[in-house]
Amino acid sequence: MISFTIILLICEGIMLIRLYTASTVNLSGWRFRNDVEIRNFRELQSLKTSEHPAIVIGSPEELLGLSEDVIEKLRPSGLRIIITDARPGSPMPQFEKSLVQCILPHLEKREEQRLLYTFINNSIDMLLMQEQSRLTQRDLEELTWIGVLLSSMKDTDELLELILTKAREITSCDAGSLYLVEEHNRQRRLRFKMLQNDSIPLQLKEFVMPLDEWSLAGYAAITEKPLIINDAYDIDETAPYSHHRWIDKKNNYRTITMLAVPLKNLKEEVVGVLQLINRKRNFNVLLSDPLTALVEVIPFDERSIRMVNSLASHAAVTLEKNMLYESIQQLFEGFVQASVTAIESRDPTTSGHSLRVSELTVKLAEAVDKVDSGELAAMHFSEEDIREIRYAGLLHDFGKVGVRENILVKEKKLYPEQETTIRSRGDRIRSLLELEKYKRINRLLLERPNEYEREKDAIETEFRNRIQALESDLEFIWQCNIPRILEGDTPARLKEIAEYEYLPESPGGLRLITQDEADILAIQRGNLSWEEVQQIREHSTFSYIFLKEIPWTKELRNVPEIAYSHHEFIDRTGYPRRLYKDEIPIQARMMTIADIYDALTATDRPYKKAAPPEVALRILNSMADEGKIDRVLLDLFIEKKIYTAVQQNSGQAV
Repeated sequence: MISFTIILLICEGIMLIRLYTASTVNLSGWRFRNDVEIRNFRELQSLKTSEHPAIVIGSPEELLGLSEDVIEKLRPSGLRIIITDARPGSPMPQFEKSLVQCILPHLEKREEQRLLYTFINNSIDMLLMQEQSRLTQRDLEELTWIGVLLSSMKDTDELLELILTKAREITSCDAGSLYLVEEHNRQRRLRFKMLQNDSIPLQLKEFVMPLDEWSLAGYAAITEKPLIINDAYDIDETAPYSHHRWIDKKNNYRTITMLAVPLKNLKEEVVGVLQLINRKRNFNVLLSDPLTALVEVIPFDERSIRMVNSLASHAAVTLEKNMLYESIQQLFEGFVQASVTAIESRDPTTSGHSLRVSELTVKLAEAVDKVDSGELAAMHFSEEDIREIRYAGLLHDFGKVGVRENILVKEKKLYPEQETTIRSRGDRIRSLLELEKYKRINRLLLERPNEYEREKDAIETEFRNRIQALESDLEFIWQCNIPRILEGDTPARLKEIAEYEYLPESPGGLRLITQDEADILAIQRGNLSWEEVQQIREHSTFSYIFLKEIPWTKELRNVPEIAYSHHEFIDRTGYPRRLYKDEIPIQARMMTIADIYDALTATDRPYKKAAPPEVALRILNSMADEGKIDRVLLDLFIEKKIYTAVQQNSGQAV
């Protein structure tokens, strides 16, 4: 039986397995660190799958005992076999050709053995380069994948969570924290954002701290260089920073290795700090107590530091992009709110309308998204789609800024200046009637004094009746001026008033209203003339003209079209383009329902009373029966009680 000794070692990323027997060439000149001596192949078979490429060196007799199990454990990360001391006629192990690096004959001379050392050295160097290339390629692929993943994150909190998680994964760290640099009152400070720890449950709220050298994160941010701590309990006393041991004591934890890496943007400005704690041999091992930590925690090596630095660079750029995106979002939100304020300042009577329509439409869209059967089953709205609907709802009436203000705020059929003119005419007619009465009485007294007493009362009665008729006509005019549905004979009486001369005795006869004013007062419904209605209707076109000039993102590009179509009916009777059914975007069809409902139920307006919800729904149902609005969407609006999403008559979303 051949006696043997197996020496295992890992040197610079290569696992070298040297098999020794009495017949093996003398390799005593080799010197390695971390040698582990194994006395038999059974112990070798207990070897776990290697993460490093392996070289197995031995004679044919020694290698005959190398089992398939061992080969399979060594194969995944790369395996090469060097057969030494191959003598003629000796049995040769049957390995795959791809695994055998070379077969060396028995060497007797010292010079030949030196050549063997050189050959093995060259083999190790080659595998080292291959391993380095493999690790570099793997690291590059992993960082690329992480970069793509980070770039896809739009929510900043989720992005920060992912940055910290991936940094811990690639360095096999048990815990970590993340800080952001922010400016407050022209002073920079650090904001603690989050903490992760696999071994102990810790929940910390956000807090701010000074940006100075007294903390590890602050020191890394100020120096703009990674800070590496091999033992948190053995920090140089001259260092300004320190580790708070009481946190460990409170949680039965032991912090050992620490790494604080500044996050720099493309301008080399520090925007945050990534802090990693306790790099482990095995990422899945929990550091449940200080003793386990002392056994499992290892220092940060060059590769892990390099990986974290690369991740930090990409993370900083992505983070700044997200923060810039959020700033733009906030800026745009401010613009939208300012636009809504501008709309409502032009038309105070509809205050809150845009917000309510937006909320109702969004709620209806969310309900549509959940439908799993019928016509709406295939319709789904993403988070960006919902935001697009919200903006379209808020801005759907922006075109009102292009409509004459006196039309927007018009309360009655006549404008205030027209009312003033008619009142002035009435006062003048009344005064002239009084004057005419006194003229006739005086003339009677001078010309026919004997008939004075008998005729005077008749003259006063006549003019009293004429003034009463004037007052009656004025009262009728003011009643007609109030927006309401007029009775059938109203236009005829208004025409008579417009043609009636109150003082035929005077040149021109003095009429109370013109025919144009009579036509305005004869408006059957509402308070606007046909021309004024057309001007109001132009607000949809004005909205579109304005909104299409905004450089919307791809996700929001339909905002102008949705706002443009919110007054279209599916039977071509809407405006401004008289679209038909599917020509109208479903988002606009939803907004039409919300817009009509809110217009009916909103706070009392000068030209109408607020309708109760049941009346508004009844009107909407009749419009759906007439084929004007989408029946399926209206049924969902009623079934899911979307209309309860806003408090009626308050302008506030629930």
